[in-house]
Amino acid sequence: MALINNRALQANFADLGLSSAELWEAAMGPVPSVGVSVSGLAGDVTRSLEATLINSLLDLATTRSRTEIAAIRFRQAELAALSETIALAIETRRAWIEAVGAFEAAALIGQAQGTADAGSELAAQLGRTGAMSKADQAREHAFTAELAGERSAARLEAQLAKDRLMRLMGLWGSGTTFYVPDALPSLPGRPRASADIERMALANRVDLAAGKLELQAVALDYKLSGETRMISDVALAAGLELERADDETERSPVLEVDFEIPLYDTAGLVSKRGQMAYLQAASMLAQTAVDARAEARMAYRAVTGRHAVARHWRDEVMPLRRQIDEEALLSYNGMLTSTFELLEDAREGLDARLSTAEAKRDYWLAETDVTAAIWGGRRRRILRRGGRRMMNRRQLLGAGIGAGATLASAAMAQTRFRDLPEAASTESPYTQVPERPGVGPDYNPVVTLNGWSLPFRMNGNVKEFHLVAEPVERIMADGMIARLWGYNGQSTGPTIEAVEGERVRIYVTNRLPEHTSVHWHGLILPSGMDGVGGLSHPGIPPGKTFVYEFDLTKSGTFMYHPHADEMVQMAMGMMGLFIVHPRDPEFMPVDRDFAFLLAAYDIDPGTYIPRVAEMTDFNLWTFNSRIFPDIDPLVAAKGDRVRVRVGNLTMTNHPVHMHGYDFEVTCTDGGWVRPEARWPEVTIDIPVGAMRAYEFDAVHEGDWALHCHKSHHTMNAMGHELPNVIGADKRRLTEMVRRQQPGYMPMGTAGMADMGEMSMEIPENTIPMMTGWGPHGPLEMGGMFTVMKVREGIEAGDYSDPGWYENPPRHAGLRMDRRTSGPRIQHQPQNPSHAARRCEAGLTYSSKGGPKLMKKALLTLATLIAPTFASAAGQHAGGHADDHGPMKGHAMALGSTAQGEPTRTVEIVMNEDYDADSVYVFDKKELDFAAGETVRLHIINAGEEVHEFVMDTAAANAEHKELMAKFPEMEHDDPNSVRLEPGQEAEILWTFGEPGTFEFACLLPGHYEAGMHGPITVN
Repeated sequence: MALINNRALQANFADLGLSSAELWEAAMGPVPSVGVSVSGLAGDVTRSLEATLINSLLDLATTRSRTEIAAIRFRQAELAALSETIALAIETRRAWIEAVGAFEAAALIGQAQGTADAGSELAAQLGRTGAMSKADQAREHAFTAELAGERSAARLEAQLAKDRLMRLMGLWGSGTTFYVPDALPSLPGRPRASADIERMALANRVDLAAGKLELQAVALDYKLSGETRMISDVALAAGLELERADDETERSPVLEVDFEIPLYDTAGLVSKRGQMAYLQAASMLAQTAVDARAEARMAYRAVTGRHAVARHWRDEVMPLRRQIDEEALLSYNGMLTSTFELLEDAREGLDARLSTAEAKRDYWLAETDVTAAIWGGRRRRILRRGGRRMMNRRQLLGAGIGAGATLASAAMAQTRFRDLPEAASTESPYTQVPERPGVGPDYNPVVTLNGWSLPFRMNGNVKEFHLVAEPVERIMADGMIARLWGYNGQSTGPTIEAVEGERVRIYVTNRLPEHTSVHWHGLILPSGMDGVGGLSHPGIPPGKTFVYEFDLTKSGTFMYHPHADEMVQMAMGMMGLFIVHPRDPEFMPVDRDFAFLLAAYDIDPGTYIPRVAEMTDFNLWTFNSRIFPDIDPLVAAKGDRVRVRVGNLTMTNHPVHMHGYDFEVTCTDGGWVRPEARWPEVTIDIPVGAMRAYEFDAVHEGDWALHCHKSHHTMNAMGHELPNVIGADKRRLTEMVRRQQPGYMPMGTAGMADMGEMSMEIPENTIPMMTGWGPHGPLEMGGMFTVMKVREGIEAGDYSDPGWYENPPRHAGLRMDRRTSGPRIQHQPQNPSHAARRCEAGLTYSSKGGPKLMKKALLTLATLIAPTFASAAGQHAGGHADDHGPMKGHAMALGSTAQGEPTRTVEIVMNEDYDADSVYVFDKKELDFAAGETVRLHIINAGEEVHEFVMDTAAANAEHKELMAKFPEMEHDDPNSVRLEPGQEAEILWTFGEPGTFEFACLLPGHYEAGMHGPITVN
């Protein structure tokens, strides 16, 4: 387009035409002059007439040489036109690259504007609900406004770049409406440039060819000077032309028929001018060659370097940014980060994409420069913006593990290694029930929850143990591993059990990278055995073994942990229980004796090692370094006397609450509590660094929750800076965020309960904030939570999980039976435009088919989870209203919410028939209505499973059914649909619209396929 339309280029081609005319004139030779003279006209004087034909014999003689010079000048004009053509082509290509790059940058900034708009919308929603201050709202709105200014500037720059391109293309008027792409071509696999670029430039450069012709023309001019320098004051002279070429001198005789009467001696002047002109042309040609080679080298370096930079952004940075986006979505799914942080990551990702686009643009400009370096042509630079970076408000805070310490030089009591008892170890995270001791005093061993008891050996009258302090891996839950420090393969360490009055000898081998010690928390012993590094004794150096030896002067519940670099080592999980049983077996006897330690960690999702510098903001609260749902239950037989010992080595207190019982605190760190000093409790607060033991008689069968009553301690990893979005309308926001993060799911607008049953993909090495399934659905728990299971008939020593308790009839929470005569309670929807009204009446719970039904439900859930994980990038939980909003598109043809009083009521019952071919059924096979008719649809779920009723076109239902297969958590919340739990009822007041055929269906996965659909005919 530019070569055809550019007027400046056409003017250069007109110059070429003028040079062509000059060449023609030179070839035709000089035009002769004609003269006539008359004499002798007066009187009788003889008259004479003289006619003369005058021409320059010298011009005639040099016609051939002058034609050669004119031809050279014409060739130079051709090359000049070619140079202008190449220059225009290169400049136009650069302008095109600049324009496309500017539009690409503007498009990317527009995407960033989308994230800002989404953040501003969320801030406005939270402001309306009272969850965000005006100052924080203003910050979000200010960022949006600032970015809008940047977007406007980027759009202006793109339009100006297009205008520059239009100028070069010679376009105006209607020709300016062409489309500029918003993305440059992809980066090629390797730079389109040859290392032989210098040779190519010397062979192809137009300016070098023009310089050679200039030198040739000057040489011809110099030769013509030589032909005439012998002519001075004679009319006829014999001349000799000397022309030197290839070291040979060619002699050509010349006959001059002309004469010249000089006023000055010009022979020397002509010679010197020719020499200087030749020298000037030769020097300029040499410099042009040097410049061409330098430009070629620079262009090659630039194009290869720009390609490497662009490839780095494309192959290194962008995959990492995509991974960050994916992990950000997983963190959001796990309620670890908020929508604001998700949007912030999206903004930073767009910034990286902008840099990637700029690097790609710079490569294509560098490749254009390679063309210019090889072919020449004037290069007119286009002013362009430099690289930019979008504003970023995130402040990154980091904390690491610092562990530098001076190793102790002295040893307390090093031992001979051949005398050490065996250092037992285990990798199992499950409860290991110990056997009663075969040697030494007898006692009823404790059962350490998700732990084990350390074996011992008797050496005379001394009970010997061997502890090994070492790095360990602890399976905190299925799918989550922590790399901790502990003892004998586990954290928490094994429980040490002995009897009051015994002498114990405990060998401690240090396999840690720094020194350590062991403090025996709560025990009465010699000062030198107390285990405070630097005070009681030197620290135990890495690779060394110390021995502690002392008498057990009292019974009770105690602990052990390091007293060296305590902040690091305890935060890494180094702790264990020390149980001293009474000397008298009849003192405080129990049938079942449980024990566990409370520990807290801060392990960021996707990592494995705790942040040891954290003092207060922990995200994992554990029983014996296990988190629910993978904490084993406490199992007891009905009638057993049960003791539960709990130690607290976290940095906060824990109110431990057990359901179904009241109990008495029978033991503290200081010893046993006399009966007259006890009082009944259902919750006991355990201070930091303290132990408590409580006892009760297991007389109530059932499954009883046992947990810390601080609500955030019964949750797993979660973000603590999440805003409260309850009551916020996220439907518009959802659409905006999904433009940046297609897998975004709106959560929290109605509370967090949905988290308990969602199965979204989350970051590696973490588990959902609320999780776990019970016999009647999600438990919505985590962290410090387990179950006390009391059953009739459990044998002594049997601690295996008996499964879920099956409540007797009418001994579980009941819903009002819809068939009872009680009042029906109708709840109006929050949105008055939604006509579906739900009745919170339900079916009485029955254990009929309970386990079978639960197994079926769990299998169904497992089937649904698989596609959810497979398509995490497109998950959705906001209802169909998030996709198209109420009453948009095809729903209008079906009709709308009631436009008047209903003329009749149609009852539709949903149920299951496991003996029929169609497991899920409606009681109606088809529905018929009249256009404009208002009907009350009374929907009843008479089955034992969740069903939904949806009215729409068959095509729309098919589309939504596919979405439901991918995202089973998605609910229909449009006014033409309702989802009902077993026993629930609802009403839809509907005015049917245009005549046609529609469909009613249940779109839950598997229900439609089982036959749960039918036609709606509107006449």
